[in-house]
Amino acid sequence: MMPESYAEKHFRSANERLFNAVLDRFLKENIPHLGTELRGLFGKRLIELFEKNMHTKDEIKPGQMVWIAVDKNTRADSKKVKYISTILTLVNGEEINDLVQGNSCGMPNRLLPTTISRVCKEAYSQGALLSMRDIALIFKRSSMDISNLRKKIEEQTGEVLPTPATLQDMGSGVTHKALILRKVLIEKKDMDKVRAETFHTQRAIDRYVKEFRRVEMLLNDDKPVEYISKVTKIQPFVVKQYQKIYQEVKKC
Repeated sequence: MMPESYAEKHFRSANERLFNAVLDRFLKENIPHLGTELRGLFGKRLIELFEKNMHTKDEIKPGQMVWIAVDKNTRADSKKVKYISTILTLVNGEEINDLVQGNSCGMPNRLLPTTISRVCKEAYSQGALLSMRDIALIFKRSSMDISNLRKKIEEQTGEVLPTPATLQDMGSGVTHKALILRKVLIEKKDMDKVRAETFHTQRAIDRYVKEFRRVEMLLNDDKPVEYISKVTKIQPFVVKQYQKIYQEVKKC
């Protein structure tokens, strides 16, 4: 064995000051049966997890918060659900100026619809989806209130917010189907614009149109809603939405 050099003797112990060494000592003391190799692997994965989900002060601006949301490529009810750390803007300078100038009648709660729309889009741009429960917890409201407010936002703006309800057909978000079909069949918007406004893929949009066409065929035969729902296995209230669109399409 080669004798230890001065440099090795002098500097090697400095490694013990690094976080991975601190973590290794913690694991060795508290889970001694792991062994050196497993401790190294376990420690490495813990550090990766920590770095992935934590943000520095430089990344988070005043008025923002960190929230762990479900990865948009998985579902909350999946056994392999994944999460993503997101940065959400709860208040910005433009909103404060609106309050100062009285544009919101001096009432911050009137900014809530805009804020909900913004945080949903921010989470989506970072690869995640905010559920109504997430938003309800953040703003200390009931999930039902937030869900109803989301529906009003979509109806008033004609824009589908990116949420599990609308992109994964989870929860109460069924009105998005009607909004998408209205853009395609009645407003006859360019498909690129429809995808941009609804955060849906072409495949998803085609699926809704195909589903509508099935209902349309039965409506042409004057079949009642209950019958259509039973045959197509589509919820009655969704069939009623399609029926309304069907009547609008016939007037075009």
